[in-house]
Amino acid sequence: MSLAAASEGIARGAAELLIHGLALAGCAHLAARLGLWRRRPAVWAALWTVVLVKWISPWGPSIAGSLADVGAMLWPSAELSSAGPLWVAPSSPHDPSGGPASALWILLVLAWVTVAGLRLLGGVLAVRRQRRAALELPAAPAWLLERVGEMARRIGLGPRSSPSVRVHPQAVIPHLLAGGRPLLVVPKTLLAELALLDLALAHELAHLRRRDWIARWLHAAVAAVWFFLPIRILIGRSLERAQEAAADALAARALSLSPPVYARRLVDATLRCQGQAGRPLVGVLALAAPAALVERIEALCLRRSLATTGLGGAAFVVAFGVLGLGQPRAAAPAQAMAQCDYSPAIAEALREVHPEADLDGDGELARDEACALQEQLRRVARDGVEPGAEQASAEPLWQRLCCNCEVSGTSEGRDARDLYEERSEPLADPGGPGACEQE
Repeated sequence: MSLAAASEGIARGAAELLIHGLALAGCAHLAARLGLWRRRPAVWAALWTVVLVKWISPWGPSIAGSLADVGAMLWPSAELSSAGPLWVAPSSPHDPSGGPASALWILLVLAWVTVAGLRLLGGVLAVRRQRRAALELPAAPAWLLERVGEMARRIGLGPRSSPSVRVHPQAVIPHLLAGGRPLLVVPKTLLAELALLDLALAHELAHLRRRDWIARWLHAAVAAVWFFLPIRILIGRSLERAQEAAADALAARALSLSPPVYARRLVDATLRCQGQAGRPLVGVLALAAPAALVERIEALCLRRSLATTGLGGAAFVVAFGVLGLGQPRAAAPAQAMAQCDYSPAIAEALREVHPEADLDGDGELARDEACALQEQLRRVARDGVEPGAEQASAEPLWQRLCCNCEVSGTSEGRDARDLYEERSEPLADPGGPGACEQE
């Protein structure tokens, strides 16, 4: 496959992935506006995680009634699969109108892949630097390790899941580093305030119990790949708000605190950090912005958030994931031949190279005749015929057809094969002189 064809394929796949991801994000936003599962932020954290998966994953099971299947019914695949997005120019070396456009798309795809790769690499290296720096910090005292172990048991973490603990002499916010063995960094100033320390430990261990770090890594990947789309920021904020509310609900349950008491301690921890930092810093317990504190208090005290998804919420998440990540059903046999990339220009070029393919002698190569020619040439190439110089350097014209002649059970495919099985003379060697010459 040529570089131009590969660039075209990447552009088409990215466009389809983008449209699918935007549609899935729109469905999640609509469900949020309707107020579904407002008391269960864990449901929304899982929903936004599904959206992130779709933004970077082009794979999924073929599901009848999925979001992609509905899109395929609204926009028939016979039109989309053959032509591709309208903004993607043809890139075949045999198409003279696709030269400059193909070069432009090659440059754009290479630039996109390069920038996304550098951003991904930069993020991974930054996390590794943070982890190495945290490992150099003093180890936690024995009493703090016992307190962390006890809190981990109350949260629901097993002994093997308990994090390694380090004490930071200057940091004002606790934070958890995942990827490998979890590493919990605790500020030294919190060691004197046991109530705030328990609050911080319960909240961070709740994130670990819920495996929120996986979704945050997914968001980092989405932000690196789709760095030019502002919607990645909105999805990240929605995900973070849901994760924080779910972690607060789980921490409050583990600490046996009522929502108002937990909210008051959360405000006290924030005020303590403001005083230590000398400026309005709302960063304690992974607070991303001043508005996040208000949202977390509202989730605790007004909506009375619950710590789990519940059976109904879990079923909703599973249904959302299956229907959202699913792909269109495989084309029915009767629809397979409708996906034929056939044009008079390709047919005329094929007839000039293989005049014997014009079976009815009318001077034109019909679609069935072109597909039959393709099937015969494909079988000849599959039998071990070495390609010629032109085939090795560029894509042959017959490979540009999309006739689906090998689909089992299709009358069109059998008719195409029978056309040449009835011939007494074999076709010319597709790799021989004059075969598949460039237009």
